[in-house]
Amino acid sequence: MKLIHIYKKWFLLFLYTVLMCFSAAARQDSTGKTQVGDSVQKDYASKVKRLGQAITQRSIVKFSIEKTAIKQDELIEDIKKIYITGPGIHQSGD
Repeated sequence: MKLIHIYKKWFLLFLYTVLMCFSAAARQDSTGKTQVGDSVQKDYASKVKRLGQAITQRSIVKFSIEKTAIKQDELIEDIKKIYITGPGIHQSGD
């Protein structure tokens, strides 16, 4: 279930990136120059770009943390299985 949640986050990030690329492509004329009318739009575009980069970095960190947590959960489950199925290893006094 956690894995689906992680893939969903990455898909949304990918979709956002693709939409931003199409948005930038739509603002270009046939000469390849971006049609930005005034400095407000340039400032907004740079802020959106920085925001996207910050979100990407946070997503990578969260992904790493969640991946580690999933591995730890799997390890704990494996230890529990070994402990439960172990033939008398965990019993004291033998």
